[in-house]
Amino acid sequence: LAAQWLAVEDRDRVAEERSRLDAEAARMETLVAFDALFPIDIDAAVPTLCGLRLGRLPSSQPAPPETNAACGLLLTAASILRRRHEGKLRCPNVRSLVLAGEASQIEVVSGKSTGGKVEKVDFHIKTSFFSWRTFGPAWVAFATLCEALVRALRSKLEEKASEAAADAVATTEDRGAGSDAAATRETALKLLDEGKQLPRVDGDKVGGFSVRYGDAPDHTWTSGVREVLRMVKWCFRADALVVFGLPPAVVPAKPLDAAHSQNDAAAPMAGERNQSAYGEQ
Repeated sequence: LAAQWLAVEDRDRVAEERSRLDAEAARMETLVAFDALFPIDIDAAVPTLCGLRLGRLPSSQPAPPETNAACGLLLTAASILRRRHEGKLRCPNVRSLVLAGEASQIEVVSGKSTGGKVEKVDFHIKTSFFSWRTFGPAWVAFATLCEALVRALRSKLEEKASEAAADAVATTEDRGAGSDAAATRETALKLLDEGKQLPRVDGDKVGGFSVRYGDAPDHTWTSGVREVLRMVKWCFRADALVVFGLPPAVVPAKPLDAAHSQNDAAAPMAGERNQSAYGEQ
């Protein structure tokens, strides 16, 4: 009887914690300021996300839990971006993102030679031998997803700039509205120019640096991660203007209105699901 009671108590505790994590994930999806929620420092010797190091150098070697926590946060941010811009997104080799904190995964679709097989790859490091064999491909898949997000946001920025130009002409008599439209167009064009300078993904290389962890030397992998984070940081800024019509510098870190909350808290994309540390939803 004592064992049964403990089992029930443990099950209830797990269910309560899972419910809390799910509610927190839903709340995060209704916030605007990616830069405030997920601050990225690409200028540090080892780039960081929310203060967590992503990379490895002889002078700075974070333990796997730190790397895994950063990867979990990174995938959470990418999941929100992916859902918001799915209409323009084209990334056939990434089927879904499995959000599970420090144990997050990516479902990838392999090439035609293997019949388009779907498999999960770990976006986290395990302590077992050869764990890098899935962590490396996961980073390659994530890099291609980031490039697809950049393309989608470029397209939306072009539309935003065109709309703002038309609004500026239509509101010439209203100096305030015309000024806002002109500022939006200027910001969109500036982001588009910056987007042209972003690194390109070529196979497993981003900006010329391999992100295939385990196959590439640590300093090369770290440089590749830095280039991926450069793309992510640009996506944060572009998203602020495209979705909310606000310059990146003034996007508020507060919940959206009810309409936006309903849109962003909608059901995941087809094939995508959230997963807590205790299992799938």
